[in-house]
Amino acid sequence: MNARTPQRIFLILLALACIASPARAGGAEWVSIRTENFTVVGRGRERDVRREAERLEQFHLILSTVFARLVGGVRAGPRAPTTVILFPDDAAYAPFKPVFGGRVAGGVAGHFQSSPEVNYIALSLAGERAEDSSSTLLHEYVHLLLNSYFRATPTWLKEGLAEFYSTARVSGGRVTLGAPIKPRQQLLRRGGLTIPLETLLAVDEYSPLYREDARRTAFYAESWALTHYLLNGGNAARRAQFTHYLDLLASGADAASSFREVFGPNTQEIERELAAYVSRPSYPEHVETFERGAGFDATPRGTTLSNAEVTAHLGDMLMHAGREEDAEAYLRRALEADARLAAAHVSLGALRLRQGRLDEAVLLLRRGIA
Repeated sequence: MNARTPQRIFLILLALACIASPARAGGAEWVSIRTENFTVVGRGRERDVRREAERLEQFHLILSTVFARLVGGVRAGPRAPTTVILFPDDAAYAPFKPVFGGRVAGGVAGHFQSSPEVNYIALSLAGERAEDSSSTLLHEYVHLLLNSYFRATPTWLKEGLAEFYSTARVSGGRVTLGAPIKPRQQLLRRGGLTIPLETLLAVDEYSPLYREDARRTAFYAESWALTHYLLNGGNAARRAQFTHYLDLLASGADAASSFREVFGPNTQEIERELAAYVSRPSYPEHVETFERGAGFDATPRGTTLSNAEVTAHLGDMLMHAGREEDAEAYLRRALEADARLAAAHVSLGALRLRQGRLDEAVLLLRRGIA
């Protein structure tokens, strides 16, 4: 196993400093709120964490309904439980951001990661208060939603749909979709399309266009614009084609061949249409109605977490992200603080299973059960 780089050591120390005394850090506690569909863990006043949990449940009720209409309601399979970790600001979130090629991704306000055992959404709440901007919480929730419908989703579509729904606004029994993301719109109007459509469609999570901070902005902007055009901006025929494309993906069809089947083998026509679309001063919005109703416990109870419990949550998230060395540091610290903490034993046992250390894994899992 490779030795830690100085950068990784710094990040670990920074993160441990952030959570060293979570009950008093910044005058705020770490709180856990359990709702019908999520476990929401956040540092701050309980009412603030509860507000975000209720907001997430509200949008789960609405967007899952809206998206089911779009794709015909066919899900790929059962969904693992989901834990949402809310950091108060970017400094607290920084040590837990995605790592690409050994480097922490810059310019990232949140991320979603999935596994058969548990899904995680993690983000900084610093930008969530601006009413005229897109929501990182909604963006990452859409990744969770897509994960439950599609076995494999092209990267442009994942990010395009997440951006599209991230500006959803609810009023009464109506939801408005497709509100502008002003920085994306301004970038496209100023510079036009800088990524050829064929290239955009072929980007995956290992592509420099996705992994490099300086290039990711253009990729997100064009993915959002293409999705916005096919859903809201084109004619009824384009929207019907897009719906058919989503149906094919939900059935497990290959993304590239499905796109050619639905939109034709030559993408030049759509590229011309998209270039004209992004030059517009505004993009159209779309309103859908839904039955009103809470659909969840509007006053979920909160629990104050101990230092050990917070550290175990963070260690488990890192373990499921494949950051084994970092995860072990957190899980061991959690057990040093509370040797009887079952969650830390189970997570460390799962880590040992990944490492092929079966005897240690069995011992740890037995301790967790006990």
